[in-house]
Amino acid sequence: MTKIKIAVVGCGGMGTRHLYGLKELTGTPFCRVELAALCDINVDNGERAAGEVESLFGFRPPVYTDLAEMAREIPDLDAVDVVTDPSFHHDVVCQAASLGLHVMVEKPFGMTVRTCRMMAEAAASNGKLISVAENYRRDPSARLANH
Repeated sequence: MTKIKIAVVGCGGMGTRHLYGLKELTGTPFCRVELAALCDINVDNGERAAGEVESLFGFRPPVYTDLAEMAREIPDLDAVDVVTDPSFHHDVVCQAASLGLHVMVEKPFGMTVRTCRMMAEAAASNGKLISVAENYRRDPSARLANH
């Protein structure tokens, strides 16, 4: 089965939570992703997250502070998991799409309708998929509240 090579962009608290989720996913027969790198404008956040990856997965991924550099150095990178501050989602998502990467972005998708449209248009014009990470929709407590 072909793996989708991904990078996590944004390595603060929520980015680390996504790493834990990825670890859970790798223990299932449904895992089709492979973590290739981490990216954060704050190198300390990236290095701290790389330490978490090392303890969770047994390898230390490369850490980047620049999305374009990461895409150049990992030419077979397929997608990014954007877990930055929401006020920067549109900048990161539009850049990732223009670099030829598929995107999953943490909620909220964007801060305004305008930035949401910008991201959707960037993905469409570059022929890339974009999705929003929302895991609580299937959480038992959320399902119970909806009934």
